[in-house]
Amino acid sequence: MIGSEIGPPKNIIDEVFPISKTNTLPEINYSLPIAKISVKGLNGQNKIISLNFHHSIADLRDLVIAEFPHTPIGFKLILTFPRKILSDLTHTIDLEKLDNSVVLITK
Repeated sequence: MIGSEIGPPKNIIDEVFPISKTNTLPEINYSLPIAKISVKGLNGQNKIISLNFHHSIADLRDLVIAEFPHTPIGFKLILTFPRKILSDLTHTIDLEKLDNSVVLITK
């Protein structure tokens, strides 16, 4: 039969933009300082995300994908003040000074 697949349907979102290489979310070490980041979704929903200062922007993106499941592929994270696109996934929460900040999800 043409066009049929064997096995469960694939989730194209997971293939294009996986949560991470290990499919696990970053773990918070509560014995270390914790940054609180207010993230505002496309629908106006606001969530507080907690990460350690050594976590990366990639870790923040992983949590955004988990917390805002309907966020489109290729979304951007924008720091509100000073206004800046968080595009370097290797930068840390500490380096970007994200503690007590507001981050917007945009298309």
